[in-house]
Amino acid sequence: MYRQYFRQALQMLKESPFFSVITILGTALAICMIMVMVIVFEIQNKGFKPELNRDRTLYVKDVAITHKNEEDGGMNYSLVGGRVAKECFFTLKTPEAVSMQLMRMQTLVTSTDQTRRMKCDQIRTDEGFWKIFDFEFLAGKPFLRSDVESNIKKAVISRGLSFRMFGLADESVIGQTILVARRPYVVGGIVEDVSPLANRAYAQIWIPYAQSDVDRLINEETLEGLIGSYRVLILARSSGDFNKIKTEVEQNVARFNNSLQELKIDLMKQPDTQMESRLRLWSNVVPDVPRMLGQYALVLIVLLLVPAMNLSGLTASRMQKRMGELGVRKAFGANRGTLIRQVLAENLAVTLLGGVLGLLFSYVAVFLLKDWLLGSFELASLNSGLTLSAGMLIRPAIFFFAFLFCLLLNLLSAAIPAWNASSGNIVDSLNDK
Repeated sequence: MYRQYFRQALQMLKESPFFSVITILGTALAICMIMVMVIVFEIQNKGFKPELNRDRTLYVKDVAITHKNEEDGGMNYSLVGGRVAKECFFTLKTPEAVSMQLMRMQTLVTSTDQTRRMKCDQIRTDEGFWKIFDFEFLAGKPFLRSDVESNIKKAVISRGLSFRMFGLADESVIGQTILVARRPYVVGGIVEDVSPLANRAYAQIWIPYAQSDVDRLINEETLEGLIGSYRVLILARSSGDFNKIKTEVEQNVARFNNSLQELKIDLMKQPDTQMESRLRLWSNVVPDVPRMLGQYALVLIVLLLVPAMNLSGLTASRMQKRMGELGVRKAFGANRGTLIRQVLAENLAVTLLGGVLGLLFSYVAVFLLKDWLLGSFELASLNSGLTLSAGMLIRPAIFFFAFLFCLLLNLLSAAIPAWNASSGNIVDSLNDK
């Protein structure tokens, strides 16, 4: 029976091609606009490999340094110093893991015979980095705490860099030597290439920072060892531990400030969640996340509601023209349930076609416009272009809700006239009254 309804729906589409194209494209564009916005939002804020743990990770990008005596000077902003990280974050008891990393920088990687070279994006970090991020290791393993403390020259490289240096990316590469900024490093692991959209995990080569360099900077007169070039990442066991971790950080900072002679630090309401960190455009301005989300939701509603209402009007107009047809079917014995089921099946077919097209349009739009939608000054300076994976794009729940909303409006705009026609007088329906 339902197969027959869909056959009739397809026949109806052929009979009114212009109206059918407008309805299908209207549904497709409504879903496409919503999907593009949501996909971009999800890529920027939700987890995907290797940043699967975004929902339970906190970030500290910089600190404010002031004199305890406010009359003695202004305020300095700096990335996190090694002393601050060591005493305020690595002493935390609640998190699952804590890591710090130097700012990403470009470096030259060459083969030992100097015949192959590649300009790479490099991150210096520690063993905690590999606990926070979920990298796919093709061979080898990450470096350990002992490698960091002993200043062992060991590197984890991306698949692309491995192919560039050795022509393959398997176990045979492990133990081979490469030159990083003219210094020899032994390859300890190979990971799948990382998209620059995984902003904190992305690099092409990862090497341990030298613990001796951290200790040296702590001991130098760099504002009592407070300034530095590090960013701190904190992995909670669950997002429910965020408040507990922030309280523990505040206690550590207060204790740390008491130990300083002339200066004090202010984390400016950090650590931040993924969304807070992304929206923090200025170090000393805490982002208003609820207001931002409210504005975003309002834009989504407008983008969905306006085209959906237009579609609803088109569908209602078409149904009004079919009142006579419904009256004829009722005159020949069709009951109310049969009429309504057929109308709903016809509209389901139209909305389904529009939904599938909208989903395809959204993926094509994100792929073609990815540099405009997702690009930034920082990403433009990297050596890798923006790449998208299936894990970033496929969001079934969002498509389902957008599709359901369009379907609901279309069904209501068709079902109400069908109900009126099936409930009213046959003569009125035949006369289209």
